[in-house]
Amino acid sequence: MEISNFIKRLENATQPDGALGCDIAIQITVFLEGEALINEVQEMTEQVGHDWEKLKLKLVQRWGKMLPLLKYTRNDLDKLLFTTQAKGIKTQKEFQDFSIKLDNLVAYLVRCQHMASAEEIRHAVLNCVSTPIKVSVCRELLRDRQMQSSVDSSHILPPYLVIMHYISKEFKTLSILEEETTQHSFIGIFLLLTFHLHYIFQSSSP
Repeated sequence: MEISNFIKRLENATQPDGALGCDIAIQITVFLEGEALINEVQEMTEQVGHDWEKLKLKLVQRWGKMLPLLKYTRNDLDKLLFTTQAKGIKTQKEFQDFSIKLDNLVAYLVRCQHMASAEEIRHAVLNCVSTPIKVSVCRELLRDRQMQSSVDSSHILPPYLVIMHYISKEFKTLSILEEETTQHSFIGIFLLLTFHLHYIFQSSSP
């Protein structure tokens, strides 16, 4: 049996029991035959601290192809960034949806050592928001002295988490302002209708 089929069958077999990744890593030797093989896999399991995703990579590197077994690849991350940059995030809801997808991708790729850290994409992330938002975020970062100056006098972006925090803060501020604007509009409409009704009643009075 190929290692890819073995891993898929193992995951399917443990899924109904609600097994977590660490549980699968612990149980894997139960599904193996041969003392030498069991000892080798047991040693791999201990080396990765019972991390199932890392263990899968070791199994694949030892006995088969790696790409078909990855849940996400760097290409998935690049595609998300490219498509998001093309349209530009304009609302808080869009940013929240984007953040969830991005966090899942980055966490997985870092854990599987397909990228060193989220710092690799901090420039790309800032370019994912619409231009007005990007300008506002950069202005806030400069005001709060979150950007350092390089040797050529250009500005160095702060860490990934700081950028994400400032983008989120900007969208929250815009959302609050939009709610206040909407409330003021409703109040204006209500007052205008009240004035017209009052005028109509006065005009119709004998």
